[in-house]
Amino acid sequence: MTKRTNKLIVTLALASTLSGILAGCGSSSANATPSPSDSTVKQDSISPEQDEFRIIPLSVALVDIMGELGIDMVGVPDSQYTLHSSATGIPTVGLPMAPDMEKVLLLDPTHVVALTTLRSMVDAGLTAGGIEPMYVNLENIDELKNTITTIGNTFGKSDEAQQLIAAFDKEINEILASVQDEDEKKVLILFGFPGNYMIATNLSFVGQMTQLLGATNSAGDQDIVYVQMNLEELLVQDADVILRLAHGDKDVVIDMFDTEFATNPLWAQFSAVQNGEVYDLDDSMFNVSATLDTPEALRYLADLLYN
Repeated sequence: MTKRTNKLIVTLALASTLSGILAGCGSSSANATPSPSDSTVKQDSISPEQDEFRIIPLSVALVDIMGELGIDMVGVPDSQYTLHSSATGIPTVGLPMAPDMEKVLLLDPTHVVALTTLRSMVDAGLTAGGIEPMYVNLENIDELKNTITTIGNTFGKSDEAQQLIAAFDKEINEILASVQDEDEKKVLILFGFPGNYMIATNLSFVGQMTQLLGATNSAGDQDIVYVQMNLEELLVQDADVILRLAHGDKDVVIDMFDTEFATNPLWAQFSAVQNGEVYDLDDSMFNVSATLDTPEALRYLADLLYN
């Protein structure tokens, strides 16, 4: 019996144990009858004749990177967003911040790649399943490029990684060149979540992009990503453009913003409000981390800021 066969037996045994635990806790997923696709996954995904790397990326952005580098995946996360075309037909393993460990283990991965920002949510479950996750950072553009390099080096796609970064940089530089002669704009970035909002600094992903475009952030120089500031402080800065980014339940947050702007008279004194320069950013394009779609998002921001 080979080592890989032994590993598969241990994996299946652990998955069975997890299933039993879930059933004992009354989990609806544990009691559900497997669909035909689930059965196919269990039979096909554990074949020892598969390629050396069996990779599960736990992020839509990571799936995009794997797809663009031509790296095969055995599992991908569930998502409300459209995944890279290379993920078509590949089994899903649950949400990035709460992967289904039974599904993960049945796919017998050699590598599970997750974001550092989600480490506290996924680490315990993965390590309990005998998996040592590979954590990568996508918090800003520089970290995105570092991650592309790391993934390329790890999975034998170094040349492809450098080509991808070169193409990425070319798009970014073309956009920045197109606005270099524009007058500087002052920008206020509101990061909203159900019940409250904060001000995004230049350390945030959207803040970094507006800074690249030559805009000044109303938050000033800060050493943290999001800060609390009162409206009187912000009004002194009097932003030319206000960007609103909804996190969590998008519709609830946008309604909250609309109510706040309609009922608090201070907002009416902002130049951005008076001139109709208040914009809600689409969360599918403007997330909290950098992606390969960053050039598209940067181009969109350039159009908003400089018309």
